[in-house]
Amino acid sequence: MSTNHTVNTSTLSDEQKRDALVFLRDKKKLPSVSEVEYDLWLDARKPGPYKGAIDALACRDFLDYIEEYCSCVSLEKTLWVEYAVLSITGDAKSWWRDSTMTLATPWSEFRKEFINAFTPPNSARDALEALFKLKQTKDMSIAEYTSRFRRLMRLTENLDPGTALYVYQQGLESETSKQVQLRQPCDLENAIREATVVHGILRKYNKRASLV
Repeated sequence: MSTNHTVNTSTLSDEQKRDALVFLRDKKKLPSVSEVEYDLWLDARKPGPYKGAIDALACRDFLDYIEEYCSCVSLEKTLWVEYAVLSITGDAKSWWRDSTMTLATPWSEFRKEFINAFTPPNSARDALEALFKLKQTKDMSIAEYTSRFRRLMRLTENLDPGTALYVYQQGLESETSKQVQLRQPCDLENAIREATVVHGILRKYNKRASLV
């Protein structure tokens, strides 16, 4: 007797659906989602077209989406350039046609040339300067400060982990920065976790003190 494994995927979280991919890719049965439903979910997550905006973050985001999607559907890396070319329009398509690259161009080379073409001049230098000037103000949460820091860091070229850790800690609000440095985090991710905890404690303490 056959069993119907299909259920309504609207009740599933994105994490559950990502788990479904692993099973479906291995051609195994998964009680929580059907292949048809998963295909529809995955199709809705295809990268949107890139029209050729000169925008350092936007062009990197597009390439990251391409890489994530191609990896998700197990597309051979030799076909990533072809998929990316099918996903660009307008000025981006004109750039491709005028380039000397072909569909056989390695993805790493395509990515490098794409970023060079659609990134404003001196964006890496400007981002590095902005990163060193970034400061967490009193009304800025750790989440907001960290988000701004990450966006700028993406635009810098080859910022080493030690420098990233140092700059992040220096930009934190004074007391938070002091407490985080005392905890001696080993890397940026640890510093972010420590800053989140410390800043939360300090805010609660300051709030209570103001009520006394």
